[in-house]
Amino acid sequence: MNTAQHYNRLSPFYFIIDSFLKGHKKHLINAVNNFPTGTILEVGVGHGTHLKHYKSNSITAIDISEKMLIQAKKTTLAM
Repeated sequence: MNTAQHYNRLSPFYFIIDSFLKGHKKHLINAVNNFPTGTILEVGVGHGTHLKHYKSNSITAIDISEKMLIQAKKTTLAM
């Protein structure tokens, strides 16, 4: 199984893993928001639940997993 297949299989359960990453994501969001406003490339976006917290003009999000990207699109459309 390659990396993309692994994360495609993990995608339906990623919200559980994501809950353990809240502290790390809070630190990431604070660090990113201290940079000047501009463009962000988010690599390995997962479900994209943290994207709404960025104070950026433009965000490009990528992920190796198609199912993670599908969920991230749903998440950002709901924002």
